[in-house]
Amino acid sequence: MAFDLDRFDPFDDRFKPQPRGCLDALRIALWALRWAFDLHTYHPAPGGLPGWVFCKRGAMTIGWVGLVGGDAPSYGAVAGPLLAAAFGATPEAMAASPLLGRLEDRLNPAPTADSPAAP
Repeated sequence: MAFDLDRFDPFDDRFKPQPRGCLDALRIALWALRWAFDLHTYHPAPGGLPGWVFCKRGAMTIGWVGLVGGDAPSYGAVAGPLLAAAFGATPEAMAASPLLGRLEDRLNPAPTADSPAAP
């Protein structure tokens, strides 16, 4: 079955994610990227999900990916870099998040007197 990006909807009941589905992750990432540039209204928000999220465009469509469910961390791991590459950076609202700040501090700790010298 051919993949039609204009018709694909991960919230549609016909979409059945596969365990360890690399292609699912790519499909969802491309779906988010497609909607990041589309100025049309995404059809009514999927049942039970906040409609305001689906008004966001640009790199903020990464928020949509987490709402898909299933293997959302893997979907985000594929969609995030595509959206960042397309828009050049992490959205300011996300970059200012205290959670991201703490993660960055853990990944890039400040040098100490005991730290080895940089090459």
